[in-house]
Amino acid sequence: MDLYLSNHADVRNTKFCNKTGQVLYKSETLVSRLSFNRTTKISKVIPRGSPEDMTPGDGRSFRWTLSVSRSSLILDDGSKTPVAESHRNDAGAPGKPHLARLEILSGFEHLADVILIGYVFVEKLRQDGENGGW
Repeated sequence: MDLYLSNHADVRNTKFCNKTGQVLYKSETLVSRLSFNRTTKISKVIPRGSPEDMTPGDGRSFRWTLSVSRSSLILDDGSKTPVAESHRNDAGAPGKPHLARLEILSGFEHLADVILIGYVFVEKLRQDGENGGW
């Protein structure tokens, strides 16, 4: 499952879409002029008004790893099984740029809600580190 970002530069203010462009989630961060506090709201978009079941965590342990260019989620059970990985925009082949996306690997789609929330949080940490805020 790939989630494409409409605004790769600011993961806290973007839409997360499937490969057909349908918006599945959106994140919005409100900035108050009176306070330095910021609140990020992550919403799940219900496609075509159909009911959605939320699937809670399944009791397994996961761990995010951060590098300069990406965030990755692995199963933290000694196997280090890849669960999700971020991909930045890049030029790709001529005329076919690669869009920023969050790739949720097969077998973990049922955890998309939890993975997305964690991704927004760790991506903020990664970007802060990129800007000297570690």
